[in-house]
Amino acid sequence: MVVRRWLPVLGTLFLLHAPASVGTASDAVGITQARIGHSVSAGGSLVGQVETVPPQSAATQTDFQVRMANIRALLSELSEIMTRDEDVIRAYERGRVAFNQGTESGYQEAEIAFLEAVRLRPTEGAYHYGLADARLAQGKYPEAETAFREACGRSNGVAAYHYGLGSALLAQSKDADAETAFREAQRIEPNGAENHYALGLTLLAQGKTPEAETAFRLARDRATTVADYEYSLGLVLLAQAKYPEAETAFRAARDADNTVAANHYGLGTALLAQNKNADAEVAFREAQRIEPNGAGNHYGLGLALLDQGKNAEAEEAFSAATKLDGNVAAYHAALSTALFRQQKIAEATAAFREARRIDPSLTSPLTLPPVQTSR
Repeated sequence: MVVRRWLPVLGTLFLLHAPASVGTASDAVGITQARIGHSVSAGGSLVGQVETVPPQSAATQTDFQVRMANIRALLSELSEIMTRDEDVIRAYERGRVAFNQGTESGYQEAEIAFLEAVRLRPTEGAYHYGLADARLAQGKYPEAETAFREACGRSNGVAAYHYGLGSALLAQSKDADAETAFREAQRIEPNGAENHYALGLTLLAQGKTPEAETAFRLARDRATTVADYEYSLGLVLLAQAKYPEAETAFRAARDADNTVAANHYGLGTALLAQNKNADAEVAFREAQRIEPNGAGNHYGLGLALLDQGKNAEAEEAFSAATKLDGNVAAYHAALSTALFRQQKIAEATAAFREARRIDPSLTSPLTLPPVQTSR
């Protein structure tokens, strides 16, 4: 019964706090009777039950005191845990706010704050992930890789952790390892466009163009804003000499975002490869207008003009390219061609000599515009 279960403890509590007149030598029966007096009747049924309880012993009191000490220790431990939780939450919040500033000093502050969070709670993957992101933003790629691996090891089912690890590996040109990380992110979150996109970039870096094409198509089909994905698809199609398909992809990228020079540049390149020189000229002129300091835009325009016999305009475009970036052999070689077609032999010879000086292996003065892998 309830009385039998709790009476020993209640008796001990009374012993600890009873007035001197009761006496510490009283047993549980005497204490109980002193507390309840003669209010219990009906044949003394309750008293009868109490009288069956064995007297409280010193061992029972000691056991209770030990339990009380354990409870106090537990409460102290809980208090420490709650304090530590507050500290780690504050550290994480400081890191998040600092990171979102988007500045170098903000990333440095975030790294310090996330390090504190990791120190206080090393088992939490999210804190390692925050630390890794802060390091990645500062270009600390090996350190970021280490932190991302910690995050993955502690919360293996989070796609973002593997995506971050792949980013750190890709930045170190560890392309095969990055591919593994991005494939895991893709497996965990198959509808994440960024996972397919990042995998495509890694595959493209390894020359696995058919696989990259598949990844970029998956990214495009899952994206809400498609310009980047169409552009990347255009790149991989261009690399496989699928020029009509590349043209379609670059047109889609341009239509999705016509403010980015690279979208027009890519379209111009695909058109030029199909000898659609007038259309290519339009695309390169737009790229040149948006980004007048892009040497490649002037070079591509020059090629489109040259193929239409507009040699003087081509010379002007190639000259602009060499002034913006004088270390590209193809720019000087193309300029030599435009000059030669205008019978400017001495100037053409000098331009080609400069091209050969930069690249002694150069044999052909004209090449397609280089594929831009970044925007």
